[in-house]
Amino acid sequence: MLRYENPRAFDGRRMGAPQASGFVVDAERGIVLTNRHVVGSGPQVARALFPNQEEIAIEPLYSDPVHDFGFYRYDPASVKLNRPVSLRLDPDGARIGEEIRLIGNDAGEQIS
Repeated sequence: MLRYENPRAFDGRRMGAPQASGFVVDAERGIVLTNRHVVGSGPQVARALFPNQEEIAIEPLYSDPVHDFGFYRYDPASVKLNRPVSLRLDPDGARIGEEIRLIGNDAGEQIS
C-alpha cells in the first residue's frame, strides 16, 4: 500500500492523505509501479507500507503524461525486515483482447 500527501496542490487546494496500491517491479533498484494520479505532478510526501507493516519513504520517479501509470523509487537499503520480491512484468506477453485482472486498494479497504 502507498500513502501519499500533497501538502498543497498547484491550484492551492489541500489534497488530503489518500492511500493507493502499488507493486514493487524492481526490488534491486527500489522501483514501485502505481497509477499516474497517485504519483501526481506537484510536491508530495509519500511512504510505502509493505505487508509486514514496515513503512519506508518513497519519492516520485516518473508519471506518464498519456497512460495511467507512474513510478516511485525507494532506497532498497532502507528495508530492514523482509526484502520485497519484484512482480515480474512481461510486456511482450500482452496481447490485444487478452483478459487482465488488476488488484488494488479500494479506498484503503484491507481485503480489496
